[in-house]
Amino acid sequence: MISIHEELVLQAHQQFDALLALVEEAKSQRIDCFEGDVFAGLLGMGLTLVRLFVVNKGTGDAGPSLDTAAGVWKRLENLHPRRYVSIFGELTIDRTVYGTREKQKIQAAPLDAQLGLPDGDFSYLLQSWLQERCLDTDYAGSIQGLAAILHLNPSVRSVEPMTRQMAADVPNFQAQQPLPPAAEQAELLVATADHKGVPMVPRDRPTAERDEEIERPGVKRAACAGAVYTTAPFVRTADDVHDEVRRKARAAERPPPQGKVIWAERAQEVDGEAASGREVVLANIGAELDRRDPTETQRAIVLCDGERALWTTFAAMRGRPFVGILDLWHALTYWWLAAKVFHG
Repeated sequence: MISIHEELVLQAHQQFDALLALVEEAKSQRIDCFEGDVFAGLLGMGLTLVRLFVVNKGTGDAGPSLDTAAGVWKRLENLHPRRYVSIFGELTIDRTVYGTREKQKIQAAPLDAQLGLPDGDFSYLLQSWLQERCLDTDYAGSIQGLAAILHLNPSVRSVEPMTRQMAADVPNFQAQQPLPPAAEQAELLVATADHKGVPMVPRDRPTAERDEEIERPGVKRAACAGAVYTTAPFVRTADDVHDEVRRKARAAERPPPQGKVIWAERAQEVDGEAASGREVVLANIGAELDRRDPTETQRAIVLCDGERALWTTFAAMRGRPFVGILDLWHALTYWWLAAKVFHG
């Protein structure tokens, strides 16, 4: 009797032969149509290979009992299936699990650890691709964009928890990042922050406000974005800034930021107390400045727009000396508005 392993190997060979046959049979086909057929075949073969990889790992059977830090658990009689959605498609993984008895909580599944399975159904690679798209558009848009390529269509409700889970790991991830190499650091140490309005969905608004906001769609909450980086001096004349043609020509010479670290936060609870996004971001900025320049020998440059709250928080946050620079675009905007008000 043929084993599952042998069946999958045979299937992979057949799928590969079918791809080769496409080349021979598509002599009169347009190249874009041929690409689509090949890609669909590669997705199918990829799913077969993932299934073969899982089968080769076994079921995670570690014997009649399993000793863990939480206790000793017995092997349950039945294999327990688990859904797994890879970039190639969906499959079911049958695992040996351990616990007290069937229909009780599963205490251990060795195969999950061996395969490095995520907490949810979606592969880490698929989650990564979805989250990258979520940076540029909403959940529905990110799903539709990926579905057009991979023919996968997860629900918005399944993608939202991914963002929350990944966001919870961000502080620990950032804390573990090494300092940028000294050779890659530029002369000027820069800190910058800005406020942004974030649209809130009804369930994320305080209960008392929901009824009041029924007639006011698009209600926003203030979020703060901030960054620390180094950069080399970029000397320009007044004409370089004022003249649009010269400004655009010089822009190509602008040195890029080095070792840039970015934060974005909304109001949250810190050590049991309410804190605004501005306070959290600027506290992170202060810690990063200390990390990069613990002796405070380098004067920091603070770049912000004209919002007084940002400057007040920066000034009160610490004793480190800094040079404050008002963002030129906002300064010009304020001057233009003033001119319109006072001079018509």
